[in-house]
Amino acid sequence: MLNLKKMLFIFVVICISIFIIFHYIFVNNGNNKNINQDKIADKILKKFNKYEAKISVNIISNKNENFYEMTQYVYDNYMKMIVDYPQNIQGVIIEIKDNTLSILNTKLNMEKVYDNYGININNSLFLNTLVKDITESDYYVEEINDEIVLKIDKKDSDNTYVKYKELHMDKEFVPKYLIIKDAAKNVRIRIVYTDIKFK
Repeated sequence: MLNLKKMLFIFVVICISIFIIFHYIFVNNGNNKNINQDKIADKILKKFNKYEAKISVNIISNKNENFYEMTQYVYDNYMKMIVDYPQNIQGVIIEIKDNTLSILNTKLNMEKVYDNYGININNSLFLNTLVKDITESDYYVEEINDEIVLKIDKKDSDNTYVKYKELHMDKEFVPKYLIIKDAAKNVRIRIVYTDIKFK
């Protein structure tokens, strides 16, 4: 009779242990993952509203690939980009403020202004646009090879050239590079952050 009680006790302990392990892996861990993702995304995106950065940009079309070096300035809803390379467009300034896009060519003393500026590929070159992306799109944060990767699926976007974004960061959430893919998941833009300072 004692052996039967011991066996029943051991069986109950094993069942409880299995339940606790199952609950931890499939219930708690899943919830923590979602909470952590939201916290990480929030932490990342708060940084991106004010920064200055030196960037290298590759824009890939169906026929060719163009390389640029630029300096970005972002202060909340104000965005500015100055072309540093190539030389033939060096000094060109692109500004976005209050839904107005301005392109200024200092060498030619020329300025072009576009009012009611909508969603355009230029917006995707700025990190603060990720704030809007994750509120309107599906996103996922994961750790890959000592990098934190924010993946955004803009499936509802009308822009077929900007459907997927992948921001790769170090463990301190400092951006290393951003990849933008089209609807067919071809890389269209690659931005490398050579220097970035958050304000």
